[in-house]
Amino acid sequence: MVSPLLQAVFACGATWLLWKVICRLVVKNDLDNLPGPPSPSFIYGHVKQLYNRQTGFKFHRSLGEKYGPVVRLRDRFGGNLLYTFDPKAMHLIVIKDQDVFQEATWFTRWAR
Repeated sequence: MVSPLLQAVFACGATWLLWKVICRLVVKNDLDNLPGPPSPSFIYGHVKQLYNRQTGFKFHRSLGEKYGPVVRLRDRFGGNLLYTFDPKAMHLIVIKDQDVFQEATWFTRWAR
C-alpha cells in the first residue's frame, strides 16, 4: 500500500504539471504573434533541432530564409523561445542593454 504522504506528493505534482500545460495552451503570449515553424514535439519543442550536430546549421539557415530575422520557436513543453539574428536587436541585447537581458543560468554553466 502506498503511503498517504506519497499519494499527496504525487497528486500535487500531477496537478502542478496539468496546470502548467493548460496555461501554456490557453494563455496567449506576445511571442505567439511572431512567425515560426510548427513544433515537431510538445515535449522537446525545437530544442533537438537547434542543437543537432548534423542538421543544426541547416535548421538555423532555414529559419532565416523562411521566417525572417525574428522567429518564435518552441521550448520544452510548449514554452516560447525568441530567436533573432537581427543586427540591431543583437546590438541592444549584447552591448547597449545587456543588464536587461540576462542569460539563463543553465547556459552560463554550460558555456564555461
